[in-house]
Amino acid sequence: MQIWDTAGQERFQSVQGVFYKGSDACMLVYDITSASSFQGINKWKDEFLLHANVINPDTFPFVLIGNKSDLNGERKVAEAKALQWCKENGNIPYYETSAKTAAKVNDAFEELAKKAIESRSIKLYVWAGVNRGSDVGGRVTKKDIAAETKKLVSPNKTKNSANGCKC
Repeated sequence: MQIWDTAGQERFQSVQGVFYKGSDACMLVYDITSASSFQGINKWKDEFLLHANVINPDTFPFVLIGNKSDLNGERKVAEAKALQWCKENGNIPYYETSAKTAAKVNDAFEELAKKAIESRSIKLYVWAGVNRGSDVGGRVTKKDIAAETKKLVSPNKTKNSANGCKC
């Protein structure tokens, strides 16, 4: 899995196409203590879809992350507002995480990986139907998806690093 983080910085706009093209999923991250970062989510989603050359934006796998959950007392974006945005945008999965404490970070990345694999499996279903012999339609089962997801998100469990990352 390759992860590209442009951190919402304007200086990366000129190379967005290079970063985004061929992506299998996208994690949109905002700061729960900053209303303006949440307001930028639509812009970032639209720019990603444009530069990634996504064929079907309605089914492309996204996950929305409200980061800095360790600063809940300073919250400026209500969880209900984020959940409403997710509902309005095709029931995108939502997680509140903390990069500082690593709270729910693994859960969010596992969800993103699962969504990417499910999306790829749908593409494979169309392609595999031609060459799968007696299995008319070349069905990819939930068991297949689960096995591939497990390989992707759990290939080498390692100890947590100093910042809580399992990489």
